Amino acid sequence: MFQIMRIVLICLLALRVFGNDSWMSLDDAHCKARLIVSSQVLGPGHSLRLGLWIKLDEGWHTYWRNPGDSGAGPILDWKLPKGYQATELFYPLPHRITSGSLESIAYENEVLFWLELDIPTWESGNLGAMRTLGLSAEWLVCREECVPAFLETELSLMISDELVPATETEFLAGQESYPYLKGRWESHAGDLLLRLPLEQPGKKIIDLFAYPEVEIEARKPIIENAADTSILRIPNQSLDKFKGGKFLALIEDLKTKKRSGVIYEVSQQEVNIWWMIGFALLGGLLLNLMPCVFPILALKFYGVLQLGKEERREILRSQFLYQAGILFSFWALAAVLILLRNTGSSIGWGFHLQSPLFVSTLILFFFLLGLSFLDVFTINIILPKSGGEYFNKEGAIGHFLTGVLAVVVASPCTAPFMGAAIGYALLQPPWITFLLFTALGLGLGFPYLLFGLFPFLTRFLPPSGPWMIRFKEAMAFALFGTSVWLLYVLASQVNQLAMISVVGCVVVAGFGVWAKRAFKGRIKILILCLSFSLIIGNLYFMVYKASFLELKVEQQEFWQVFSNQSLEMQLSQGQSVFVNFTADWCLSCKANELYTFSSKEVRDYVSSSGLVMMKADWTNRNEEIGRILKKYGRAGVPMYLYYKNGSKKPIILPELLTPEIFLSKIQDKD
Repeated sequence: MFQIMRIVLICLLALRVFGNDSWMSLDDAHCKARLIVSSQVLGPGHSLRLGLWIKLDEGWHTYWRNPGDSGAGPILDWKLPKGYQATELFYPLPHRITSGSLESIAYENEVLFWLELDIPTWESGNLGAMRTLGLSAEWLVCREECVPAFLETELSLMISDELVPATETEFLAGQESYPYLKGRWESHAGDLLLRLPLEQPGKKIIDLFAYPEVEIEARKPIIENAADTSILRIPNQSLDKFKGGKFLALIEDLKTKKRSGVIYEVSQQEVNIWWMIGFALLGGLLLNLMPCVFPILALKFYGVLQLGKEERREILRSQFLYQAGILFSFWALAAVLILLRNTGSSIGWGFHLQSPLFVSTLILFFFLLGLSFLDVFTINIILPKSGGEYFNKEGAIGHFLTGVLAVVVASPCTAPFMGAAIGYALLQPPWITFLLFTALGLGLGFPYLLFGLFPFLTRFLPPSGPWMIRFKEAMAFALFGTSVWLLYVLASQVNQLAMISVVGCVVVAGFGVWAKRAFKGRIKILILCLSFSLIIGNLYFMVYKASFLELKVEQQEFWQVFSNQSLEMQLSQGQSVFVNFTADWCLSCKANELYTFSSKEVRDYVSSSGLVMMKADWTNRNEEIGRILKKYGRAGVPMYLYYKNGSKKPIILPELLTPEIFLSKIQDKD
């Protein structure tokens, strides 16, 4: 009997509270409002949604928590019973309203501001008692003019373990809260750059709204969406007071066009610039040991041997000229990268070897330089005929150009410590980029600068003699080997016809060198001009044009072709995935593939564990791969990511791998 009476009482209260539509008309403010709840009673241990529902007159709008360039956000003061805990107020997705040069972030037609209230379990001892939920609210309603709206209202609800839905239950239950994700920001050439990971593939960010405490202008950012990350740029943004904070992102599903929201907590990753300078110096020093630099090392070592008996002033001069060539090249490279970066290109270290035309030119150059080492003919600017000519005008230019060559040939290699330094440099203002590239250049030239500053070190080198001629001739074959390696790089970029064309250019170049020695006068000039024309024509029409032809690339069974879609599919199934970001022009990458990924212990482990191995090939320019490299602070390859058991947060492995290091990281061994 008591239970029946309690249910009747609840129904009578419900009729009193919810019997009419409870809309409070605010005519002067061009809107009406209503306080709504998801339940007619307060259930101990349960939650209750409580909201302010506002309907606006046609043509009028009210504002989000951050109103933008004009207006004011709503002020809602909830009056809750003592001991009740409420969540943060939920704001639905706003949109932009533009008026001249001003942008407001607002709502039109209607809006519901709501929160979720947790009913304490101890209220089960107060069944039948009444509790009052009140609200004091103020908001601004605008069209061409603005009118403030005020509302004071309250509801009385009974404590009951018999839950009774309200008429707005489904409406309130359909309001979705926003997931939270982490993002990071950085300063980029005077712009603010936000890197925001997407919750899942198949979606994109279409707008972004900063919370009021974030000191930033309200204008819409420039958005570049990738498969798993969005990069948002706000141009000419003053960052003096910007410290990060919360942003609401407007997300659109690519298929259904349905819109949702994500809240990003954006912070800056603190990086000590002195550590980066140290990494750049050490990376430049270790670059001397990379195999792609070996031919130029041989050329420079040959020059150092010739310097043994020269005056200290001349030795120092030669090494400073070599260092100047290195620094000039690094500065030029930094300038090009900054320029391309500002145009929005995904580009990084070794980018020039993604050009088949440039690779073809290098093939020819190293072939001709090798012939010069064999004394078939002499390139006086780079390689003097004898030590006596080493300091003439051509020798001085030769020292400088040797430094230039060292950088050009070294650029496809990434030494340890270089990846982090360059990745950081390419995201900083230009002066920091130039500073770090200067450190790289100083590191690369440091061993030879030592010979200039301390000439007595040349005493520890072998004495000059006839063996130097044989040494120089032997190095010619290292240069020919470099041409062969570059042919291998080119084979991944162009079709067979273009490859044959480049080899034909090498033959024509050799014919021209022979003609230079065999003929004189007009016949020699005619043959050289004809050879030069054939080479230029072939390079342009057969390589530059053919490089755009689609190639059929055969993948080994060991590797799957990388794409963001395939990666997401594997991770959604809980698979462990290893992604190898590589390129055919990266010798460090090829060394790791030869000695680590081809080793029996690694292949046996992959076969037995079911680890998915993916290869992201950056031999040719690929914007998707370029964006992923940027996302993880890298400007070039190699980069290795390991996703364990479907985790979205990968482990970054070292750039130089051995089977032991690879297996220890994958198997979580110390």
